Amino acid sequence: MPATPGEIRHDRRTGRHSLVVPARARRPGQARAAAGAACPFCPGNEDLLPGIVWQSPDGDGGWRVRVVPNRFAIVAETAAMAAAGGPLARRAAIGRHEVIIEHPRHDLDLAAMPPDHLRHVVTAYRATYRRLAALPGMRMTLLFRNHGAAAGASQRHPHAQAVALAAVPPAVAAERRRLRAYHRRTGDCAICEMARRDADAGDRVVCRNDGFIAVVPFAATAPCEVWLLPRRHRADFGAIDDDECAALAALLRDVLRRLRAALDDPPYNFAISSAAGDAASAPHLHWYLRLVPGTTTPGGFELGTGWSVNPSSPEADAALLRAAAPGA
Repeated sequence: MPATPGEIRHDRRTGRHSLVVPARARRPGQARAAAGAACPFCPGNEDLLPGIVWQSPDGDGGWRVRVVPNRFAIVAETAAMAAAGGPLARRAAIGRHEVIIEHPRHDLDLAAMPPDHLRHVVTAYRATYRRLAALPGMRMTLLFRNHGAAAGASQRHPHAQAVALAAVPPAVAAERRRLRAYHRRTGDCAICEMARRDADAGDRVVCRNDGFIAVVPFAATAPCEVWLLPRRHRADFGAIDDDECAALAALLRDVLRRLRAALDDPPYNFAISSAAGDAASAPHLHWYLRLVPGTTTPGGFELGTGWSVNPSSPEADAALLRAAAPGA
């Protein structure tokens, strides 16, 4: 954990929020790891870890998937910082931050993992999400993955992260309000409607199976952005069953391999948008996985307007990914 907890800062004059965590600057970069520093995620280097929360045994005395505390956590589990008022407000960022080490091998990325192992990974995602979401006082849990240094990954070893937060970020709260308003206006879930519409039209569909459909969204923010939409209406990712875990693993593997083939293994970020706790039964909320490749660099226009500029057609991107051979 950081020696000094992160701060959620809010400038009430502009409405902007930021999470300030100076301790994150001490994270090892990929260049340093490539120069020969020991990888804390590799078997045999357990002394470099702050602990082991959970692991899935492989039957031979080793492990398949391992969960550990994040040594450079974005949030702290406890903090004595007093909230500050006035136009410049701040408060401690409280929560729990963990790392899901997806495979013992340092050089085996998610897209290259065997289907059975990827199913174990997604099951570990669900178990970690459930446990963090159940912690007292947590109002949101985010599960995300950064692939490549350009996407913010500080370790090459394949891993994802999960963060439980005691506060709902304003952008997430705003999205939930929009989904509630859509449901009140139409009586329908906006994500369910999106999945049905895109499945029927087909021009933005990348691939699908019985449990999920992968689409390039109509208003994609970057080339080849993909959303994995559950066909079954659920607000809470933690509520999916084993069959849905297997279906999600299969479709995620398919999408990642198509991206790798079409875009030469681009950096990417994905995050699971989900509700838990009191919001888990909300009829207007529907969990989904959003994946954005790092194919563009925001410029001054994006900084000044808050709008994303996508230089590619979502329909053409979906066609590109459909045609990409995902490999064996």
